[in-house]
Amino acid sequence: MTNTSAATRTDSLGTRARGWRMTVALSKRVSPERPNARGPLSLSVTLLAVLVACALPLLLAPASLLAAGDVTCPTGKTACDGRCVNVEVNAKNCGGCGHACEPGQTCTSGMCMGTASCAAGKIMCGDVCVNLTKNRKHCGNCETACEPGQTCEAGMCSGKAGCQAGKVMCGNGCFNLAKNAKNCGACGHACAAGATCISGVCSG
Repeated sequence: MTNTSAATRTDSLGTRARGWRMTVALSKRVSPERPNARGPLSLSVTLLAVLVACALPLLLAPASLLAAGDVTCPTGKTACDGRCVNVEVNAKNCGGCGHACEPGQTCTSGMCMGTASCAAGKIMCGDVCVNLTKNRKHCGNCETACEPGQTCEAGMCSGKAGCQAGKVMCGNGCFNLAKNAKNCGACGHACAAGATCISGVCSG
């Protein structure tokens, strides 16, 4: 009787052990190990940081870096420094990109109009304020333009220049002796005040 009871208890313990092992195995299959809860969040933060790093330079890029070809403007407007403007009336881009009217002037039909107050160091030549000491088109005075290849330094055209056909080098500039009132017919022959040079002869 004692041997039978011991065998029965041994079989019962073995059955319980096998059942426990099966329960553990089943629970692992039904409820797998949970991943680290911080893993997905950390990955999301990393991806967001990468996206911000890539997009930030584009968001902060100044409009001046945008090429005109990157902007599609509606009819009647022109792309200037990444912005669409009407060059017919825009005082900062009057008649073309970058051509700004002087203070006091307005842009009408692509031309700067009105009386401008030139800044210190500039004088009015036509409808534009210029610095006569370094402006190649108005070097030394409003009428003297430096020739191709020359620069304007201290109001004097300097550098080697070849005068265009019909012009002669007089001093520091090339002039048409047939109609230049300060060099009429010859270099240095200036017409009287109010007179004009016609075919190299002072008239009026």
